[in-house]
Amino acid sequence: MTINKKQNENNGHNNENERITIEDRQIIMDAIAFAKQNPGTTPDTLVSEASKRISACIRYSIRNDIVTQQSIANTIGKNSSTIGRRLEKNIEFDIKEIDDLYNFLFVEKNIIFRKALHDISNTKDALYFAIMSFFDIKSPSQLNAIDLITGTGSATYQLWRYSVEDDSEFVHGRINFHVDEKNGALHAKMFQPKRNQDPSTEQSPKENADQDAIDGTPHPLKGPWIRPSSEKFEGYFFRIADMYMMILKDMANNDIRISIFPNYRIERIDHKIVKDSVLPEGHKQIVHMDGFGLGIDGNNLFFSPVHMDLVDSKCEEDVLDSKLDVVSEEAIPKRIVKKLKRYPLIRK
Repeated sequence: MTINKKQNENNGHNNENERITIEDRQIIMDAIAFAKQNPGTTPDTLVSEASKRISACIRYSIRNDIVTQQSIANTIGKNSSTIGRRLEKNIEFDIKEIDDLYNFLFVEKNIIFRKALHDISNTKDALYFAIMSFFDIKSPSQLNAIDLITGTGSATYQLWRYSVEDDSEFVHGRINFHVDEKNGALHAKMFQPKRNQDPSTEQSPKENADQDAIDGTPHPLKGPWIRPSSEKFEGYFFRIADMYMMILKDMANNDIRISIFPNYRIERIDHKIVKDSVLPEGHKQIVHMDGFGLGIDGNNLFFSPVHMDLVDSKCEEDVLDSKLDVVSEEAIPKRIVKKLKRYPLIRK
């Protein structure tokens, strides 16, 4: 027997706009937890209420095409017609079946948040506009950020902060800002490479290796070779409370980075100072920012001072990527080192 939509509507949760609630989940979890702690002594009323709630969850999930009746049957080792009959006649599930169904519906299928996540996934840059709404960022304030950070639509900055792995070294990275032409979202993209730091071994490991041993095992490299790597982040930039905030995620593992810049300097672009500036003469632009970055890096949580500097010289912009790396203090301008060293790196 396959339960149809009309039958489904007549057996609890008959409002198409209803949602599975946190209370439903809690009642089911409480019954499962009691049963595991007290085997064979779970009160019938507790199991009955949990079964009622899990049945409602099943009906909701089938009605909204989250699961099929057959997938529910597979979860508890029954056939589809048995599930249909149970739902039609309100036959209870036992505590083991409730446990298996809970894991399937709430953990694997994520029925609590699924509808909301589906809705926002269809909105481009949903996080950007959610943050604007949550913090009540007014349009004039955000347009201020767009004007001062992107110039005529895009701009490049270089960034310095402490290295999380070694606080005697510093990350030198690049930030690109641009505005989405269709919805106006202010995007930020960060690139942080770590290069092979020994200039004598810039060739590839294969080119630098001895010939393979007779048994087919490669010999060690002749010189020290450090495998290069890079991190790429994407996110958004905001103006909040006369400060600026950047929120990014690592595109490889979803690690989060949040930077807040309470200090910044605004200047008018002067082509007499930067003769090959890519920004228009007279445009007001943030030329540098000082603040703090909070982030996750692998298993490390860190808090570091951050400095960002505008790169509007066409010549410098063209060669910027070749300069990016994890570098020693000697490779950074002294004024920037002084700013970064006002506060220590904190990591845990």
